[in-house]
Amino acid sequence: MGKLKDIIAELNNNISDIANQEKAVKLRRALMIIGGILAIVGIVGVIYYFAAFGNAGFEQVDNFHSDPTSTFNPIPIMIKFVVSGIIAGIGTTIFKLGLSITIAGVTTKFAGDVLTDKCPDCGTAIKGDDVFCTSCGKQLRKVCAKCNHINEADEKFCAKCGSQL
Repeated sequence: MGKLKDIIAELNNNISDIANQEKAVKLRRALMIIGGILAIVGIVGVIYYFAAFGNAGFEQVDNFHSDPTSTFNPIPIMIKFVVSGIIAGIGTTIFKLGLSITIAGVTTKFAGDVLTDKCPDCGTAIKGDDVFCTSCGKQLRKVCAKCNHINEADEKFCAKCGSQL
């Protein structure tokens, strides 16, 4: 169990280091700014062209009563509406990518803190095979005199050979 925790902690630390590097910080900041701007522009465009289409439709109904030969072409407004929707979708996707990098950095740092074993006396991070704390000298594990297997400090018998510790 201790080795598995060490492997997970090491992997999380590597991911955390990558997600929190200066390049990643700049990338996520750029993605969130560009994505946010595109999303806002796209959403405003969708709302504007939706209202413009509705308003133009009412005007054309009024014009039809006064001039039955007038024609209304809704295609340009509909194209702008769809393009605005696409821009909003691209913007939210880019923003989500930046947010994912942020979340990855924060969660892996948190997971690394939780999974890292610490000395019960001084709180220094310890490795899975450390027998003594490198900072304060507290005994963390017991080594079996018969087979040299490293056991947890509270165990009374060796987990490998069964000898009394």
